[in-house]
Amino acid sequence: MKSTIVLLLSFIFLNSYSQSLLSDNFDQEFDFSKVEIKPFFKSFKDPKIGFVYEQGEKGLLKFIFNNLTYPPKARDKKIQGISVIKFVINKEGNLQNIKLIRGFNDDCDNEALRVIGLMQDKKLWSPGLNNGKVVNVSFTLPIKFVIQ
Repeated sequence: MKSTIVLLLSFIFLNSYSQSLLSDNFDQEFDFSKVEIKPFFKSFKDPKIGFVYEQGEKGLLKFIFNNLTYPPKARDKKIQGISVIKFVINKEGNLQNIKLIRGFNDDCDNEALRVIGLMQDKKLWSPGLNNGKVVNVSFTLPIKFVIQ
């Protein structure tokens, strides 16, 4: 009985020790809602149109609005819905692992992915912080297609 308990405690200790080694050696990904300091969209000037995007949610929404084109086939058929895109804001402020996690129409879903992809490799985000360290943060963004 004692040997079973010692073996079990040894296993628990080794497992937690190996987990801490793994987390130190590999880039861990944190959920947006769980980080201490959340990543945010940075202010920048678009050289093509001379428009200055604000920092934060307002700037992100304007960026999407200015770059999103309603697909003609979907508009003609009056198709409306929400494409949900998930991506990771890495430690450098770039986007990676951009993917559709819920869609409603191929044309609209591809347009949503295209617009989010425009932010890739441009360092338009300030990275998140957790325990005083810069971390990778996953972010889920719904993009609503509505005909007005």
